[in-house]
Amino acid sequence: MSIQDIKETKEMKQCFSKIGGRDGVSARAIEICKKVAESECPRQAVFAIGRMSRLLQVCKEDDYWLEKANVGKSLEYYAVKQASRNNGNFTQAIDAFGDEKR
Repeated sequence: MSIQDIKETKEMKQCFSKIGGRDGVSARAIEICKKVAESECPRQAVFAIGRMSRLLQVCKEDDYWLEKANVGKSLEYYAVKQASRNNGNFTQAIDAFGDEKR
């Protein structure tokens, strides 16, 4: 992580402490996901990856959220592996792994 990333992450953490803490981070993640889902635009999806990675940096400062983010990373790893075995069908892959139960 660059010095600029560290500085911006610290600033974001301070901002989130003013706008809801953990709930604020979660709300922002949901907003980002909704925007991508509504647009169905590949470019917006990639922007969302960057935005979410920034939120992940904030989550790394919180043990509980870091644990949940790591579960999400594992879920995605196994979803991609399953989808590669199911002709790219992520719906079956995620259902097969039980994503909705976590």
